[in-house]
Amino acid sequence: MTGWNRGIAPWALGLWVVAGCGDDVGTTDTTGEVSASGGETTSTTTSGEPTTGVPTTTTGAPTTSTSEATTTTTTDTTTTSTSEATTTTGTTEPDTTSTSTTDPGLCGNGAVDDGEVCDDGVNDGAYDGCQPGCGALGPFCGDGEQNGPEGCDDGNEVDDDACNNDCAPATCGDGELQRGEECDDGNMDETDDCLATCKSASCGDGSVQAGVEACDDGNDLDTDACLNACKVAVCGDSIVQEGVEACDDGDDDDTDACVAGCKEAACGDGHVQAGVETCDDGNDVDNDGCSNACVPPPVDVLFTSAARRSRTGPARRSATRPTATVTSCRARSR
Repeated sequence: MTGWNRGIAPWALGLWVVAGCGDDVGTTDTTGEVSASGGETTSTTTSGEPTTGVPTTTTGAPTTSTSEATTTTTTDTTTTSTSEATTTTGTTEPDTTSTSTTDPGLCGNGAVDDGEVCDDGVNDGAYDGCQPGCGALGPFCGDGEQNGPEGCDDGNEVDDDACNNDCAPATCGDGELQRGEECDDGNMDETDDCLATCKSASCGDGSVQAGVEACDDGNDLDTDACLNACKVAVCGDSIVQEGVEACDDGDDDDTDACVAGCKEAACGDGHVQAGVETCDDGNDVDNDGCSNACVPPPVDVLFTSAARRSRTGPARRSATRPTATVTSCRARSR
């Protein structure tokens, strides 16, 4: 067996060398760029020159042949990728908007259409309405310019200045308290606490304030029917009402100079005036118990009167006795 190996070895070695000379061994260079975003990939592959093997020389001894194959692989893969994702969480409502095509808006139809600022219909162009053409508002109270029926227009919202918010000049009775006014209740009632002249009601202003004054004649005369306290003059108020009362002492004493009814005390009024009258029977009979001079009559007059009034019975006897006595006295005196 060893002899057979020695006889075949040179042949086999030569065959192997020939087979190695027939193969080209190349160098492969692969270049690529990769970017990790799952996008574009660029790859470049470069193949070099074939490699030539060197034949081995056989000199009858076993020869070792070396073949080198160099392979270089470079991978450079560049990938550029841009991805934006937007996530919206919420409730999606179905679109129920219907789109219809209509004719362009017409100024004056009373509806504010596209391109119009306002539309007052037939009132376009009138005061406090929409201007013709529906492109802007017309003059109105508060725009700072006096127009139409305005008495003034100061363009502000201050209601107690010279021009009210309704574009009317401030006046007494407009309900707004202005400079120079004591009050302004917005009415013409002269019997409440604010007069139509925007003055506070008071006694002597000539207007009877309901529930407060009994009268108000607007003067300072205290002897007429309405006193200066705006009370009706009456007997006993201590003020003599001219042409009505003769006196007024303000009391209920009927024995002084001024009796009930605001009359001066007099004989015959039925009231005995203290220190002045002895009696006062209030009649015109002069031979009764009280003469018309409000003094008792003389004694003989009393007796004579009594006799005349009594003609029968004990009264007659009692009446004649004084008369007889008087007669006898006269006789004795003679």
